[in-house]
Amino acid sequence: VQAEVAIASVEQTGTAYVFRIERSVAIPSDNSPHKTTIARDSLPCVFDYVSAPVIEPNVHLRATITNTTEHVLLAGESSIFLSGEYVGTTRIKMTAPGERFKIFLGIDDTIKVKREQLERSVEKGSLLQSDLRRTTYAYRITIHNYAAFARAIVLRDQLFVSQHERIKVKLQNIQPPPTERSKLELLTWRFSLDAAGEAKMEYRFTVEHPHDIQVQGLP
Repeated sequence: VQAEVAIASVEQTGTAYVFRIERSVAIPSDNSPHKTTIARDSLPCVFDYVSAPVIEPNVHLRATITNTTEHVLLAGESSIFLSGEYVGTTRIKMTAPGERFKIFLGIDDTIKVKREQLERSVEKGSLLQSDLRRTTYAYRITIHNYAAFARAIVLRDQLFVSQHERIKVKLQNIQPPPTERSKLELLTWRFSLDAAGEAKMEYRFTVEHPHDIQVQGLP
């Protein structure tokens, strides 16, 4: 016989939420903290696979979950299980009814990503500006799906952003064009990658500066 679980009803009083257990729950008087179930909900979620190879060469499984209940989800530590296996812990924010939140479920080894530098060429001086140095950089990101089904991919990278008025950064080309490009030059590609499929992103840019200025922080 399957054991019954005491589920709480939720009441909102002003800005506070009160969880009321509908029946008595025995708690040992041993001066130690104890846990009891106050809600059991099945929430819809959408999975995608996120990677930022400029930071680290892994692909992470991410779930976007919608709170379809009529009560708030309290902020706190959450234990994560994937296909019945314990993955780890994470923290979730306080989530209102109808609000979405995201959690990461670990590294997926069936998707491989590699970021490599294709070019770094330096031009020194010109007929008009003998003190000018121009460096051209080119990068390629390759991602391969070794799984037997398609995956929704979110791939991120970032262009160099100058913080000095005498350092000029010019984007030469980028293929394919990113889905999003922020003012801080954060590039985001969103696409579906077929089973055994491979995708490549390439971009090239130049950095111009006087030879007496040292450039640091290039990705």
